[in-house]
Amino acid sequence: MPRNLLSRSLLGGLALTVLLLAGCGGKKTVSLKGKLVLPQGLTVGPNDSVEIAFVPEGAAPVGPGNPQPVATYNSADSSFVVATGKASGIPPGKYKIAVRISGYPGSDTPERAKALEGLNARFDPKTTTLAYEVAPEGEQTITIDLSKGTVTKG
Repeated sequence: MPRNLLSRSLLGGLALTVLLLAGCGGKKTVSLKGKLVLPQGLTVGPNDSVEIAFVPEGAAPVGPGNPQPVATYNSADSSFVVATGKASGIPPGKYKIAVRISGYPGSDTPERAKALEGLNARFDPKTTTLAYEVAPEGEQTITIDLSKGTVTKG
């Protein structure tokens, strides 16, 4: 009887180890970077806020265990790099892309504030038509053109 108990304990310990190791890898991510093309006449300064969010289509809701992929925007060259939580990259899948630009407080003219308001409404997470499917492998580069409302590879 004790030998059977020892066998079960070892088998249970092995199963637990396998499960823990399988959970340590997390979701596989791929590198995604790109360029954001603004409508003609609209500029983004270094103190403005640019948020580019990748909203997974048909996936689990975004939360602590499922962070939303977001882009870090560089106003000097209009480039961005996507990360998910603390991990660089983005899990493969289909995404809607939401964009929000906020002028530095007190620096906007009424005309620019109105233009940004319209742009933000057009590319809000609930109304955006921007979409991209992240392939499961390789570094990917996209261009998000806000004047055309398109996302293209390369």
